[in-house]
Amino acid sequence: MNKISKFTIVVVMCLMAVVTLSGCSGKSVEDFTSEASGVWQKNGNLQDERLEVFEDATWTSQILEDGIWTTAAQGTIAYNEDYETFEFSDDMSNKIYPVEYSSDNGEILNFRDNFYRAESSVDGFAAFDGNWYQNADKESDYYSFENGEWKWFEPDGMGHVSVDNGNLAWDGATGKLVAYAYQDGEIFAEFSINGNDELVTDDASYFFITDEP
Repeated sequence: MNKISKFTIVVVMCLMAVVTLSGCSGKSVEDFTSEASGVWQKNGNLQDERLEVFEDATWTSQILEDGIWTTAAQGTIAYNEDYETFEFSDDMSNKIYPVEYSSDNGEILNFRDNFYRAESSVDGFAAFDGNWYQNADKESDYYSFENGEWKWFEPDGMGHVSVDNGNLAWDGATGKLVAYAYQDGEIFAEFSINGNDELVTDDASYFFITDEP
């Protein structure tokens, strides 16, 4: 059985008007909540943390515990004029989180981590688990995916050495698998899915190859 066929990717393109609110300057709370209201999933993963933004300037965060969504944080949304950013105040911990909302590569809400629209999210990343070698060459660079995380390996002598690592996200608006780096939080690579066992970046193609004999 091929790798990707185990995982049906449902991409529902967001029908909202395209907006860019980088820095949020000049936007009122009403503007922000009307555009950002709805359910968001951490890393575009329906099994991860869920964030819901309401038009009455309140929000809630939930996590899955034994199959039940449990509230982990909740509070109100305000605009900080000094920093020209929106802030989510958590009534449960008395913490304040600055939030950025942009549509540069599809809608992304940055609330501690990158959150994507729930309707464009996927049910985990298990279908990608395994090793993906550049040009299907086991002596070349490769990515190793496991449990929503990635590692990138380069050839080193008779083997490979780990060079970088991070977490995966699914951008449903662009239909791409995104690799964020733990080191700086920036995008390390973006993959388009081509056929059953090929992931394509701007520079190369990576093919799933089992290490089983």
